[in-house]
Amino acid sequence: MTSDTIGETVVLDEVVRIQDYFVTRTTLLIASRAEPREWQAVFEAAQRASGDDWRSRDGLLFDVTLARWVIATQRITGEGWKGARTAATAFTEAVSAGAAPAARSMWKAEFLAGPTRLTIRLLEQIYLLDAASHATPALEQLPAAYPSVVTPGDIPED
Repeated sequence: MTSDTIGETVVLDEVVRIQDYFVTRTTLLIASRAEPREWQAVFEAAQRASGDDWRSRDGLLFDVTLARWVIATQRITGEGWKGARTAATAFTEAVSAGAAPAARSMWKAEFLAGPTRLTIRLLEQIYLLDAASHATPALEQLPAAYPSVVTPGDIPED
């Protein structure tokens, strides 16, 4: 194993660990029908814990996790996007299609336009689709974690 392979494995392991954490936290928040202030507290705590990694990786993974919940709930309910199509709609479609480079590009553009704009739109969909009523079956429909091949070069830079 080369040092590049070891580095890629460490990054991949960390990406999977972070997504596992976000799925766990969001599952608890959705199942408990958490109020916006509870989501905000978890969001802010994750930002603080991530430090600089929030802008280059962890913020993306948080929003990918929310998009996965939207996708899973849509699959169960058979309902599409609620309301006007936005960048969040396109982002969710890219996540659903496994189009990691497109999802990363969209996320970065949205993050630069407003660091929480995409997150808010995804949370709106989770509430509009009533994900809490479908939490258990949604876990069975949750799309795969972010692409399994993530290398340091794949992580968006500022």
